[in-house]
Amino acid sequence: MRRFFFTETLSIELILNILIKNLFNLKNSRIYYYKSNTILKKRISFITRIFGIKFIFIDQGLAQGETNQPSTFFAINQKAIKLSKEAVSKTNENNNFTFWISPQIQHEKSKKTLQQLIAKDLMMYYTLDAYSYLNNNDNQSYICISHYNSINFIDKKYLSAHSNIQKILFFKETIFFRIFKLLYNLSISINFRSLNKVNYKSKRKKIAIYGSKSHSHPLSDHWWVKNLNFNKSDIVFFYKNSKHPATEEIIKTTLENNYDFRILNNKSNNTKSFKTKKIYLSPLRIFQIIFEIIKIPYRFRKTKFFLWNYYYWLSYVYDVNYWNKFIKQENIILVKNDEYEISTDILGLASDMAGIKKIGFHWSDRYFLEYCFMPISDVYFVWGKLLKEIFEKEYRYDFIKVHVSGSPFHSFPLIARLYNDSNKIVNEIKSNRNIAHVITAFDRSNGPKAMYGINYHIEFYDKLLKFIESNEKFHLIIKPKNEIQKEVFNRNNIKERVESLIKNRKITLLSPYKNFFTICKFTDLTISLGLNTAGVMASLSEVKSLFWDPLNFSSSHHSSYIELSGFNNKNIVYDNMNNLIENINFHIEGSVDINSQINKSRVSQSGENAYEKITKIVNELL
Repeated sequence: MRRFFFTETLSIELILNILIKNLFNLKNSRIYYYKSNTILKKRISFITRIFGIKFIFIDQGLAQGETNQPSTFFAINQKAIKLSKEAVSKTNENNNFTFWISPQIQHEKSKKTLQQLIAKDLMMYYTLDAYSYLNNNDNQSYICISHYNSINFIDKKYLSAHSNIQKILFFKETIFFRIFKLLYNLSISINFRSLNKVNYKSKRKKIAIYGSKSHSHPLSDHWWVKNLNFNKSDIVFFYKNSKHPATEEIIKTTLENNYDFRILNNKSNNTKSFKTKKIYLSPLRIFQIIFEIIKIPYRFRKTKFFLWNYYYWLSYVYDVNYWNKFIKQENIILVKNDEYEISTDILGLASDMAGIKKIGFHWSDRYFLEYCFMPISDVYFVWGKLLKEIFEKEYRYDFIKVHVSGSPFHSFPLIARLYNDSNKIVNEIKSNRNIAHVITAFDRSNGPKAMYGINYHIEFYDKLLKFIESNEKFHLIIKPKNEIQKEVFNRNNIKERVESLIKNRKITLLSPYKNFFTICKFTDLTISLGLNTAGVMASLSEVKSLFWDPLNFSSSHHSSYIELSGFNNKNIVYDNMNNLIENINFHIEGSVDINSQINKSRVSQSGENAYEKITKIVNELL
């Protein structure tokens, strides 16, 4: 009997754990994984030669169910949400790690944070378990999870009978390592030079906004804050994420618009002229956290999910206190930050701890309840009635007020300029290359955890390329969401074919960072892999948009929203890529508005400018 192991991340610690627990007797066994670091990947063949273990990369898309049946993704998504909700219903304030951080955090917000974390753990377990079904029943299957995974505390009746759980202790996830990291963060949060000085605190009330986009960007928060009934110099754009750092141009534009700014760490400071202004916790609060580290283990017998709760307390207590200090120091009364929609909303917890309001914006098309999407803002703006209904019927938040604003992008004051750019690009393609029609292809995230896996991307590009290769009058613009993975490029000669078609002026391959709105507006058709945001936003721009949905959403557990979302029209949503390809000419030549149903659920029926509506509602909060 061979043993098969399934894990999210391949690491040296994991391999050693498996080897030791199985007495190094793993010849012909296999380890399936989603991701691994580059250094370890180079040594996999060596480990295979020594121990006889085979390593197999998992494509998320393989957990898909039978042909013409809905993907197992939808079933396990619903299962993860249902079970996480049930688990949270059995907890109270005293056994929820957010209460240990601060009893000021609302119980309902604490529960949503807890549910999101549990749902993510469950989703990974069920996905790995679904994948393990593909293997022969004669093999012994093990799902490898961390000691600090909530699965350890879930009733076994909810777990698979055919896959055992093997608990793995990763060094980076040990309680000791987390305590060490927390103590390090606390130590660098003491500013000894200011211990004898009075701490700075703004006397003026302020609004804080995470500066993720330049003020000229269509989705910049500048477009709704500029007309607030609030002093512009008291609106603070803050920078802490190295992914969206402050630059000379961004800060100068911020000051030109009379806003204030704050750069919170050196990693997010790509300027030479502007200083970083760090956040320091008070010595008293640091000692309180250290005391809690010592005290919490005594709650062991009284606390449900003890190890898991303790692990997350250690992970988040510093960050929540960090943002609380920022809020108090700047005297902030309202904050916006959308970076944490699908991860733990640290700033949302800190806002509640500080007793202020947090607002959030819906930024990605959503058409069913998702295990990872549980924002905890006090006020949340959505495009249209689709997500509002999902919030009201599925999420049932008691603390969140949902407002329909419409798509902010389509209220961008300079949108005509972007559309003109599209017109120039398409006209150049058609006039210089003897091309009659231009189509745009939008793919999806194609990482290991993506809904639409690598095999779907291979089929998507392979069949589009075949169409372009056999139709001289067509030009294809490819706008990938992320860099196209090597696993896709290296199959079916896709890379060589793309390069050849680019050389022959049949394809334009764009950077993932290119603004796709400037491309698609004047193309004849957009084709999307999956029911994705890019395709929906293209349809909102009045571009004919088709979708290939191999996951078969219309037959899934979330089909109650199929009509409201507008994805019930089989003439625009295809479950077979060949059928979509065959109908390209039909859709291009037709004059009917095929996307009207999609658009109805994504826009505000009032016809108001989205930014003006957001401004009006926020003014009422101030």
